[in-house]
Amino acid sequence: MDWKSKRLTVRQGIWQVSRSDVRVIGVKSHRSERPISLVDEEIALLRDLRRHQAALRLQAGAAWQDGGLAFTDDYGRPLDQYRLRRSF
Repeated sequence: MDWKSKRLTVRQGIWQVSRSDVRVIGVKSHRSERPISLVDEEIALLRDLRRHQAALRLQAGAAWQDGGLAFTDDYGRPLDQYRLRRSF
C-alpha cells in the first residue's frame, strides 16, 4: 500500500486448498502485480481497518500470525472463504 500516492498493489493472493488449509501465494508473474488507484473514502476505510488490526494484534498477543495481509481474521490468519461468504 502506498498511502501517499493512494495506490494499492496486489502482490499475493489466497488459495484455499481445503477448509483447514489456506495458503498465501504470490501472483503468477511480475506482470500480474496490478496497481489499483483508490479514492479518499477507500483510503479512510483501509486506515480504519489497519487501526482495527493493530488492536486485534494486541489482544491476540503471541497468537497473532503476521503475514502482512490487509484482510485477516482476529489472529492475523488469511480469511476462510467459507466464513467470508457466510458473513455476506
